[in-house]
Amino acid sequence: MSNTYRVVSTLVIVGLIGLGIYYLYQQHQARNAGVLTENIEHQGDQWHAEFTARVDAPEPKVFDTIRNFDKGHYDEIQSMEVISENDHQKVVEIKIAPVPGQVMTTRLGFEFFPDQHRITYRTLSSGPFSSEAEYDLEDEGAHTLVKFDDTTTVPTQIPVPDAIIKRFIRNYFVSQLRDLQKTLNVAESDPDDNDEP
Repeated sequence: MSNTYRVVSTLVIVGLIGLGIYYLYQQHQARNAGVLTENIEHQGDQWHAEFTARVDAPEPKVFDTIRNFDKGHYDEIQSMEVISENDHQKVVEIKIAPVPGQVMTTRLGFEFFPDQHRITYRTLSSGPFSSEAEYDLEDEGAHTLVKFDDTTTVPTQIPVPDAIIKRFIRNYFVSQLRDLQKTLNVAESDPDDNDEP
């Protein structure tokens, strides 16, 4: 019995160490991308996430890059098509292949508020997940403080562990931030150079 106990204890300890290392790796990846703060909580089927990040580019340039994100090229996105557009709104259809061989199509509606340095978007198409999000950009001269606020609805009947949903939400923001920096030709930041907002 004591040998079985030792084996089980060793496996549990190794598993916990592995999870700890993976968590630290995820945090390091987020800091490397420029993430300063993160808060993800959920209540029922709604997940609320708040992130702040600093981008090494002036606010008007960051605003225009987010506004025209459909002109960029992204690893995760298979194709994008602008369905409608005017000075203050845009509807984009995005095709993503989250799993090889499986394509997911989503329509997003964007609203632009240049005088408030703010961009909002929401999911227009039906699907298992829906989001409402906002970018609030704070001008810091040569830098921009990006505040991202997102509410994602995940139906409670989908049996996904909380840790996986949190990781998905974090990775989604980090991926957007990296794509933004790539389009702006900005290198990932050194976490030691970033101060808290």
